[in-house]
Amino acid sequence: MEAVVRYLREHLAGLVLAFAALGFLLFGAELLLTGHVKGEQALAPAAAMLGFAAALGGRFARRARAVRFWLLVMAAVAAVGLAGVAQHLEPEEEGVRTAPAAPPPPLAPLGLSGLAVLEALALLARPEVEPPLTPR
Repeated sequence: MEAVVRYLREHLAGLVLAFAALGFLLFGAELLLTGHVKGEQALAPAAAMLGFAAALGGRFARRARAVRFWLLVMAAVAAVGLAGVAQHLEPEEEGVRTAPAAPPPPLAPLGLSGLAVLEALALLARPEVEPPLTPR
C-alpha cells in the first residue's frame, strides 16, 4: 500500500491529465452521437477534441512557454462550455424541433468547462515543468 501511495504522490498530475484526455475523448464521441454537428453546436465536439489535445500536449510539456500555451487552450475550451450553457438555457424556437424530445440538459456543457479546469490544475501541479506563472 505504501508503494501505491508513493506512486500516486509522484504521478497524480500526470494521471489526472491522462484521465481528462480520456474524458474529453468520450465527451466528444457522445456529442457526435447526439447530433452536435451543425452550426454553433459543432463547436462542442471541436472543443472536446481540443481539450483532448490539450491534455496530451500538457502532459508532455516541460517549458513554461508550452505550459502557458496549453493553459490558454484549456481556458478556451472552458469558455466554449460556458457558452454552451448559455445556448442550452435559450428557449427553443417554434418549429425548429422535428420530433418531440426533452429539452437539452441546461448544465451539460459545464462538463467541458469542468474537465478543462481540472486539466489546468493538474498541469500547474506537475512538479517536473518550469513554473509558467512566475514573474520575470
